[in-house]
Amino acid sequence: ATAEAEAARIAAVAAAKAKADEDARAEAARIAETETLAAEARRVAEAERLAVEQKIAFEAEAARVAAAEAKAEEEAEATRLAEEARQVAEQQRIANEMEAKRVVEAAARAEEEQRLTAETEKEKAMKRAEEEGIAAE
Repeated sequence: ATAEAEAARIAAVAAAKAKADEDARAEAARIAETETLAAEARRVAEAERLAVEQKIAFEAEAARVAAAEAKAEEEAEATRLAEEARQVAEQQRIANEMEAKRVVEAAARAEEEQRLTAETEKEKAMKRAEEEGIAAE
C-alpha cells in the first residue's frame, strides 16, 4: 500500500509539476502578448507624434506661403499704383506742355494783331496827315 501511496504521490507531484509548467508557459505567452501589444502601442504613438509634427510643419509652411502670396499681392498693387501715378504725371506733363504751347500761340497772335492794328493806325495817321497837308496848301 505504501508503494501505491508513493506512486500516487509521485503521480500527483508530476501532475502538479505539469500543471505548473503549463501555467508558466501560459503566463510567458501572456507576457509575450502584452510586450507585443506594448511595442505596437509605442509604434502607433510614435507614428501619431510624427503625423502631428508633419501637420504642424505643413501648417507653418502654408502660413509662410500665404504670407509670401500676400506680400506679392501688396507689391503688385504698389507697382500698379506707381504705374498709374506715372501715367497720370505723364498725362499732366503733356497737358501742361499743350497749355503752355496754346498760351505762347495766343500771345503770338495777340502780338501780331497788335502789330497789324498799330500799322493800320500808323497808315491812317499818315493818310490823315497827308490829307491835312493837302488841305493846308
